[in-house]
Amino acid sequence: MDNLAWSCQRCNERKGPNLSAVDPDTSVLVALFHPRNDKWEEHFAWDGLALVGLTATGRATAWLLEFNSEDRLQWRAALRRYGLL
Repeated sequence: MDNLAWSCQRCNERKGPNLSAVDPDTSVLVALFHPRNDKWEEHFAWDGLALVGLTATGRATAWLLEFNSEDRLQWRAALRRYGLL
């Protein structure tokens, strides 16, 4: 139980057993964001509706989990229209 973290089903499926991924900017294998050990604001920032990685870990995590897929951007736009984001 100490190693579990809340996530949406899609992120959980995309992550699978992976503990690392390739940083799309440097092509270097790096550890994924760890919700208990890493600080969200150090690795991610909003750019409009896009959630961008600020570090190699952030970029690799955003890429692996497809944070900015078209359907997620559409969901965020809808949430913003209703004042929920």
